[in-house]
Amino acid sequence: MKKIIFGLGIIITLLTVLIVSWIRVDTKPAEVATSQVAEPDRSKTFIIGIASESNDLVAEDTKEYETLANYISSKLVSKGITASKVINLVSISGMAQLMRQGRIDILIDSPFPTYVINKLSGAQPIAIRWKNGYEKYNSVIYANASSGIKTLNDLKGKMLVFEDPYSTSGYFLPKSELLDKKYKLVEKTRGQIVGKDEIGYYFSFDGYGEVDKGNAAAAVEIGYKFDENLALHPGAYIVLFKTIDVYRHVVLARSDMDPTLKSELMSILLDMNKDPKGIKVLADISQTSKFSILPNMDVAFNGIRELTKYIEQEIVAR
Repeated sequence: MKKIIFGLGIIITLLTVLIVSWIRVDTKPAEVATSQVAEPDRSKTFIIGIASESNDLVAEDTKEYETLANYISSKLVSKGITASKVINLVSISGMAQLMRQGRIDILIDSPFPTYVINKLSGAQPIAIRWKNGYEKYNSVIYANASSGIKTLNDLKGKMLVFEDPYSTSGYFLPKSELLDKKYKLVEKTRGQIVGKDEIGYYFSFDGYGEVDKGNAAAAVEIGYKFDENLALHPGAYIVLFKTIDVYRHVVLARSDMDPTLKSELMSILLDMNKDPKGIKVLADISQTSKFSILPNMDVAFNGIRELTKYIEQEIVAR
C-alpha cells in the first residue's frame, strides 16, 4: 500500500512540474515577421530590415518590401547574391542589434528611428527614399480659425492631438520641437483636466475632427497634407507652428558592408526610377518616386541629432 501511495506521489509531482512548466512558457508572439536566414546562406542572401509601427502592420509591410528585396537581389547576382529576405521587427533596439550583428544589409525608416539605429549599430546612411513623391517633409501644428487660438502659448492649459505614438511627423518631430522650446507636455486622455502651465496631449487619427468638435485646441498634421486640406477648406484652420524639414525616409547600410557591394547597391537604388521594372517596384512601396544619394553622410540627420535627446528613450522602448 505504501508503495502505491509513493508511486502516486511521484506521478502527481511530475504532473505538477509539467503543468507549471506549460504555464510558464512565453506565449508572446514573435516580433520577427520572417524566419532568420540560415548562416550557410547568409552570404548569398540580401536582407532588408524594416520596423513596423505595430504588430497589426507586420504582414502588410513585409509583403510590400519583399518586392524591393527581390528586385535588388536580382541585380546583385554578379556579387553572389541568389536570394532575398525581409526581416520586420516592431522593435528599434532589436533592429539595431540585428544590424550591428550584420544580419541585415539595409534598413529603411523615417529619420528619428534610423538615427537611433545609426547610433546603436554604427550603420551608415547611404540614400534617401522619396516617399509619396517627397524628399523632405515637416509637421504643422494647427488650430481651428474660429477657436481664438493664435500662438503656441495659447495651448497652455489645453489639449493637443498627436496622430500616432510611433510616427516621426505625427509625434516625434513636433513633440521634440515643443520640448526644445521648453513647453511642458503631459499625456492625458480626452476630457482630462490640464494644468495651467502644461500642454496636455492624446492620440487620434482624426485631428481635424477633434479640433472641430472642441475636444482639443490644436492638432498635428504632415505639412503637405495640411496644405492639401486647407486648399479644400480655405480659411478654416490657422498654422501655429511649423517644424524643421527632415528627410522622408533614410536608407542605412550595415557598417561592415563590402565597399564594392555598397557602391553597387547605391547605383541600383539610384537607377530604379529609370528602369520600367524598377518603377513598378517603387510604386508598390507606398508610391515611392525614387531613391536619391546623399551628398554626404552628415546631412542625413540634420536637425534630428539635436532633437533626439528629448524622445530617444521612447524610440528605443518601441
